[in-house]
Amino acid sequence: SLKAVAIPEGLPLAGSISLSFASEKMIEDGVIINNIDKVANLSRMNYLLINKSTVCDGNPKVKEAFVYGENYSESSSKDKINKLIDDMKYNTTNVLIKFNEQSFIPKGDSTDNAILDFIIRNTDINYVDKSFNEFNQYPKDSNDSVIKFRLPFNSAYNYMLSIVENDPKDKKSYPYTAYIKGYSDSIIKMCSSYDDGSNSHKPISENITKIISEFANKNYTVFILAKKEVENPNIDQNFFKDFCISSILGIGDDITEDVENSVEKCERCGIDLKMLTNDNIITSLKTCGKIKLMEEDEIKRAMLAVSSKEKVKLGEGFNFKALLISSCNQVFSGINGKDLDKMIGGFTKIEVTSNSPSSEEDKEKDKNEPNLLNDMIQNSNNNNLTQSLDENSLTISIDNKHFKYVLTNKQKFEEYLPYLKLLADCHSEEKQVLISGIKELDEQNNIIGITYGNIYDSDEISTYMADITFSSTNLSETVL
Repeated sequence: SLKAVAIPEGLPLAGSISLSFASEKMIEDGVIINNIDKVANLSRMNYLLINKSTVCDGNPKVKEAFVYGENYSESSSKDKINKLIDDMKYNTTNVLIKFNEQSFIPKGDSTDNAILDFIIRNTDINYVDKSFNEFNQYPKDSNDSVIKFRLPFNSAYNYMLSIVENDPKDKKSYPYTAYIKGYSDSIIKMCSSYDDGSNSHKPISENITKIISEFANKNYTVFILAKKEVENPNIDQNFFKDFCISSILGIGDDITEDVENSVEKCERCGIDLKMLTNDNIITSLKTCGKIKLMEEDEIKRAMLAVSSKEKVKLGEGFNFKALLISSCNQVFSGINGKDLDKMIGGFTKIEVTSNSPSSEEDKEKDKNEPNLLNDMIQNSNNNNLTQSLDENSLTISIDNKHFKYVLTNKQKFEEYLPYLKLLADCHSEEKQVLISGIKELDEQNNIIGITYGNIYDSDEISTYMADITFSSTNLSETVL
């Protein structure tokens, strides 16, 4: 007890033990303290970074689908949904549980569950039964004799990829097929065609981008499933081209009823809420409007960037020249993640040669230099993830490579930060830049909390970088 150590020499030990017990107790409530020194100051948390899954009820459903060349309805051919089973069974970590002879239940990530539930509800149950054993054979082990390569989903790139050896009986043109699925903004850039259901690949037309836009305007998360046959399972920089879209899915997840009140509570308590999500900008803005995270005029200004006649291709960011002309230099509260550097004056990724970096040891890297694919693949599993803090910012260590992000213009970042409410199509790097930037404002003694949702809207590195991680899937529970 405290009485037993109530002497000057014992008080520091008593304090450390109390903080440790407090941290352990909070884990039971779904709160993980990454920096134990912050426990005593938890009530002073002033930044909370949330994702879209945190404000939804956690029960997503496929609301609309474009499957093999047609908008799917109950009268559509079951053969096309059967093809969708084949697309999914190699490229998911979920499994199917056989409830009875006529019922199957998907188990695993909620987004993949929604896709699998859509398939089960709309296809011939006998075909599901036929594929059942095959389905559960492949998902979990990339060393399987059929799956030659697997890149698990990671918010660094916003997709999942599996390369499968084709059955010679299928007589396909190439010995391997690469299956990829993920957020529309990431996948559409890799695709040059879509499958109309007759194995005929048609060039991507305005109709495809229109479907994506329509789904996004209905506040759906837009997922794309695509594939292509390849000569070998080796990956190079030219691999991510000429994929063929098989399906576009609009996945809806209802907003939790009391989220708006939770947002208001955070504002009253001086907690700056910011949404960091992998969803595209249209869907994300509509979500922010529903939960009152952004004002109507803020949403209109951001929407102007998307709807401007001078905008770039959907999903590739804002045309800032058009924005500044049409919006009289107003600040935008909702932006795409890749445009963060333009709004904050830039940042630099610095490689650190030791765990205790000095200015002589820092080696600058151009932030625009494309990541080497091998590094990306190696970093897809963060089993060796460690962290260490220098005086002002967090040093991330992966596979014995140490790096950190440093703001180019600290003043501009500090001026823009209060206005920022939303980062859409946000990859792990942008999340890490934001957290590192807040930590650079060390004179403010900021305490950062982050919510961890499903695998499609969270990333492990960012949760390590924040001071406090809330594992609750509901913002209302987090606020409580």
